[in-house]
Amino acid sequence: MRQLSTTLDALKRDQDNMRQLSTPLDALKRDQDDMRQLSTALDALKRDQDDVRQLSTPLDALKRDQDDIRQLSTPLDALKRDQDDMRQLSTTVDALKRDQDDMRQLSTTDDTLKRDLDKEGSRTAALEQRLHEMPSCPTGYTMFRGTCYKAFNTRKTFSDAAAACGEDGGTLAMPRDAETDTFLISLHSAVSGKRPFWFGLHDQREEGSFEWVDGSSLGTYNSWCPGEPNNNRGREDCVLHNSEDEWNDAPCNRKYRFICQIVPGRPLATGGTLTTNVLRLSDHPQ
Repeated sequence: MRQLSTTLDALKRDQDNMRQLSTPLDALKRDQDDMRQLSTALDALKRDQDDVRQLSTPLDALKRDQDDIRQLSTPLDALKRDQDDMRQLSTTVDALKRDQDDMRQLSTTDDTLKRDLDKEGSRTAALEQRLHEMPSCPTGYTMFRGTCYKAFNTRKTFSDAAAACGEDGGTLAMPRDAETDTFLISLHSAVSGKRPFWFGLHDQREEGSFEWVDGSSLGTYNSWCPGEPNNNRGREDCVLHNSEDEWNDAPCNRKYRFICQIVPGRPLATGGTLTTNVLRLSDHPQ
């Protein structure tokens, strides 16, 4: 019994030892499982690493392509700038073409203007030549419509005034139209103001039948003052411009300023008188 008890005790100790050994064994098993899991994860990582290696090749290619694109972008930008420059140049060329067309039109216009200018120059030269050849007025006389006129600021009777005009080679002025009449008024006003003046109209031959000093009839134009001619007291046979710039018959022996007219180019007479149809008898009261 003692031996069996000893054996039993030894078995119990062995059992306890086995229990103590089972704990590290379980730990070893767990570690073995962990190792298996780690091995699996490691294998997965290796596969991922292989995949990454495989991916690195196209990635490197993409990087090289990106570098190539960067290098291409520089000449592309230059091409875009060149394209913009070409557009600006095209606009400038179009403007230059329009300017060229305008210049052609201007050239045509300029040629036309030159021809017209040459024609005008020829006409001007011809007119200057004609003007040079045209007879001029003597000193003191003013040209109007091809006749020379002069206002005298001295007072004379009608016949003496006519004689003074004859000494210059002319006659008393004969305003046969409104324009000439207006010119004579302005010419006289510049010399003598609004004072009356003789001009070459009278009815000494026949009362009421007015004629010019060259013998021609009065004609259609006149500028009589209202109520004139009236031959007041039967003594008014010569005509003057009154202070109202209208015609008025007056005694021929009265002294007034006067206006003469002569033909252009005729030299002033040095002696004698020009014959006129003026009767000196009318200078005296009737």
